[in-house]
Amino acid sequence: MVQIAPSTDIRGEAQGDVHPDDPTCLFGAAASPGAVRESWSEKKKVDGAWQAYRLANRELYMSSFIRVPSVFYKARWWFTRVMHRRLLVLRGLTVTVGEVVVLTSILLLSGWASYWSCCGYKATGDLTCVPFVLVFLFSSRHSVVTFMTGMPYERLLFYHKLFAILALAFTAVHAFTYKGTQDTVPEQVAYDTTGTGWMPRSGVVLTSAHVAMLLGSLYIFRRRLFEAFLRVHYFLAVVIIVISVLHHAFWVSLGAALWAIEWLFRALVILNNRSICNRCIFHRLPGDVVKISFPTKGFMYRGGQHFMICIPQVSYFEWHPFSISSAPHEPMTTMHVRVLGDWTQKLHSLLEAGRVEEMPVLIDGPFGGPSIDLDHNYRLFMFVSGGIGITPMQS
Repeated sequence: MVQIAPSTDIRGEAQGDVHPDDPTCLFGAAASPGAVRESWSEKKKVDGAWQAYRLANRELYMSSFIRVPSVFYKARWWFTRVMHRRLLVLRGLTVTVGEVVVLTSILLLSGWASYWSCCGYKATGDLTCVPFVLVFLFSSRHSVVTFMTGMPYERLLFYHKLFAILALAFTAVHAFTYKGTQDTVPEQVAYDTTGTGWMPRSGVVLTSAHVAMLLGSLYIFRRRLFEAFLRVHYFLAVVIIVISVLHHAFWVSLGAALWAIEWLFRALVILNNRSICNRCIFHRLPGDVVKISFPTKGFMYRGGQHFMICIPQVSYFEWHPFSISSAPHEPMTTMHVRVLGDWTQKLHSLLEAGRVEEMPVLIDGPFGGPSIDLDHNYRLFMFVSGGIGITPMQS
């Protein structure tokens, strides 16, 4: 839990919140001194909010091999500022512009699906591809959506699940439309170029794989068998891509291409980090804790961020997030791992007490971090943590 007290600037105003409205233009009218002071105050608030965003919301894992101009982040900041503007605040409910835009788009898409359901199963099939493409687009930490909008990965997963459910609903509309017209549409035989009834059979395979993915994503399975869930999820995603193309749902290949680009970018980040740090130092500490460290030189990160790491000597296929426990200015970047599961137990058993060992490590990131600028907007803040949860606090 983090409890932060907003500082007070020279105007006597709290800097904890960003003003939701744009600065008022006073040109063309005689402005009173009070209005001029208010306009200057609004401008200072906007400038302060931009500086906080500029310092806290750059993708630092890209900085070493891609230079993104500051004007891009300024445009992204204005976009997110508009999308986060509150339209309605009730007891326990807050509605923002971005949420209204997303919900309106979903309603329009659903209405479009209802309209095209009257035009035949082919139209509904093409429309069903749209949420499938969005499912792939909102599935990765390195998604282009995250880069273009600054949307955090946790929010990205929410829309990933939402579009997956929407895709299943559109699939049902497509299936019922096909079922209702198969006896009255003679071109179905011509559409099924194999002449073996492959189209309806492939549709059944697609729907079955989709339902299996949704059921396997339920919290009770995902929480207890995460690694099995993740591998089955990837396998079924590939099955859906292949069968979709064979089912003539070619637009799904666009989502697959975006997904492949994201994986390629992730590989570039990992290779770049590997060129900076190929091996890490491991130290087994008392209390079932393992300290992982490597030289900070070449790495850029902020306090409170985390890495995704893979240790081949433990498992080639498992990636786990660990908070950074060192400060960015320190010469060594450190992470502390508490033994809490099978993977951490294997890592702990590889090391001998009191000995320092080196092992190769794959690093992806850094990711996350505080959503507010602690260094410039606040003069007092208090962190409350317990156990291994102290690691992001002390960074």
